[in-house]
Amino acid sequence: MGYQESFVTTKAQNHFDDFVMRIRELGREYYDYYGAWPKYIVNVKKNAHGIHNSAGLKQNEKYVYFTGERFLQRSAYTIINAAHAADSEWNNEKEFSGKRLKKPLFGLRIIFVEEIDGGQIFDTSKNKDGLIYAGLNNDWIEAADFVF
Repeated sequence: MGYQESFVTTKAQNHFDDFVMRIRELGREYYDYYGAWPKYIVNVKKNAHGIHNSAGLKQNEKYVYFTGERFLQRSAYTIINAAHAADSEWNNEKEFSGKRLKKPLFGLRIIFVEEIDGGQIFDTSKNKDGLIYAGLNNDWIEAADFVF
């Protein structure tokens, strides 16, 4: 479906550690299989206002920064559960069915990068070989830890 970057958090911050534990329980192999990866746990230092009616990123909240295939990042169900109930190939090959949740344990908020004013959260001043590489703007957001 295409490349996507997103910030994902729980609707109630007291469930955030459970969310990260769930990602780790699913394991790197699950995310490798679907081509989307939870990269960093990030702390938001300042509100990053949304565009197109998005709420944006909220100060003092933690998020997991995802990159990769859009399919996995499009819903809470696919991020923390067997990505597709009909995906018998994964369930049979990887014996994943035992890890499937009947319903998510907590609500998630998914904020796609294009819903945020990118100038607030990305530092495009990094330059290498004449190309601009955007990294996280440490005035707004900091990578606190790797997910895996």
